[in-house]
Amino acid sequence: MLRELHIHNYFLINNLSLNFSDGFTLITGETGAGKSMLIGAISLLLGDKAEQKMLFDPEQKCVVEGIFHIEKLHLQYFFKQYELDYLPETIIRREIAPKATRSRAFINDTPVTNAQLKELGSQLIDIHSQHETLNLNNPAIQLQIIDQFGKLENQTEALKFLFIEIKKEKKELAEQTVLLQEVLREQDFRRYALQELDAAAVKKGEIETLEREFQLAGNADILKTWLDRIHFLCNEQDPSLVQTIDALESEGKKISVKDETVEEILERLRSVSFELSDLANDANRISDRLNNDPEKLQQIEMRLDLLNRLIFKYHVRNEEQLLDLLNEYRTQVEEISQIESRIAILQENILQKETLWKEQADSLSKKRMQLAPIFSKKMTLLLQSLGMPDVIFELHRELQESPTETGIDKIKFLFTANKGSRPDEIRKIASGGELSRIMLAIKNILSDTLLFPTMIFDEIDSGISGTIAAKAGEMLKQISQRKQIIVITHLPTIAAFAEHHLYVKKDAQQSTQISVRYLFYEERIEELAQMLSGDHAMQEARETAIKLLQAAAKTN
Repeated sequence: MLRELHIHNYFLINNLSLNFSDGFTLITGETGAGKSMLIGAISLLLGDKAEQKMLFDPEQKCVVEGIFHIEKLHLQYFFKQYELDYLPETIIRREIAPKATRSRAFINDTPVTNAQLKELGSQLIDIHSQHETLNLNNPAIQLQIIDQFGKLENQTEALKFLFIEIKKEKKELAEQTVLLQEVLREQDFRRYALQELDAAAVKKGEIETLEREFQLAGNADILKTWLDRIHFLCNEQDPSLVQTIDALESEGKKISVKDETVEEILERLRSVSFELSDLANDANRISDRLNNDPEKLQQIEMRLDLLNRLIFKYHVRNEEQLLDLLNEYRTQVEEISQIESRIAILQENILQKETLWKEQADSLSKKRMQLAPIFSKKMTLLLQSLGMPDVIFELHRELQESPTETGIDKIKFLFTANKGSRPDEIRKIASGGELSRIMLAIKNILSDTLLFPTMIFDEIDSGISGTIAAKAGEMLKQISQRKQIIVITHLPTIAAFAEHHLYVKKDAQQSTQISVRYLFYEERIEELAQMLSGDHAMQEARETAIKLLQAAAKTN
């Protein structure tokens, strides 16, 4: 529960420190004095949006800090999950720096995200506002109330998770089905192309090789004659060029002249002889390979024609790109098999999860229907105690047209406060005061099941007065025996039931600020008297205030 609240530089609050106790704490003050600012500061600790306009002094940092006693809340798992220090007296702090685009949050001096702050805050304090009373008209909120009453949150979360999984897999199934249709539309062409390209057995660099062979084969006769002449002159004529060079070398060796130039000429003659021999051998070898083969020439020509036709047909530049295209088509054909396999898996998963969802949704629906008469009876008794003797409160259940994350049920709260009238949806029939009493009764019931150690009521008294307000105050006091509650009210009949009384005052001296302090018993009498009679408390109002406090003190 909330133990301490420290506020610095927040709206009209310059510096403020408050201690909170168990039970029923009341906040009163003049209209516009800033009572809701305290609730706003607490909401900031729970993860509400931070804004620059919250700064009292725009040049200074805003700091809101709360100390919470959490020892009995079994929250160790949260601290372990996010690697935070667990302390029975946990400190939550929120900081807004001047001109900063984002605020900072800390749990026990460790920086945390706003999502983590909200997760922890959602388990510490339940804040009721007039907006929440209006939300009571929403059937989704009504269903949530029944689930909270029956402590069905774990089942509803499991159902929601399963529904989200089904929705996610159905989305993927639809995407895969569209993809398969797109791929299949071009599948016939791809299969034909694969067969054609596979049959062609294209090789990398093949065209260049074939073009060389085509040139050789096309000029075989002329080339062979030329090569044979080279071989003849170098090796076969008498004397051959090799023989002539060798003879010149031999003559040079016989001349007894030791001269570097002459030696160099002899060496060059030997080199020329070797080169001519190699040249003759190469010419002879190539010539032997050359035959005038019209059939081979035709085969080469046909192969080149096939490759060039494929290149033109498939809009590529060379045989390498043909091979790339072949691999791409193979991958796409294999992809079809993969897509079909994934579709089959998704269909099976969805079928199994929908079956499981149906079982869980049916089970949850049965439990809700078992809870309905119990909840209705409790609500009827509480509303009767709040001044509605002829009230009828019922739960109407309809089946959803299609599955939802909350199951198959659609719950409507039906209500009438008038004898002889048929109950109808509260959004159609309940007045503002009746809505307030319905919400107070719901909070009373849920205070036994909700884990929040602290409940805050911001003007739960809307639309009620007199003896009904006294009944509401009594009910709030009953709730305070199970929870720490903080209540903002304008009604003295409710205020009298509080154990601790905070008074908020707006001071306008050099600058407008608000101050907050606890009231002693005599000061409470004065405050209640002013709430009864106006700005200047009359003696009669004081006597009435004393009677209210005494009567409230006698209630259990």
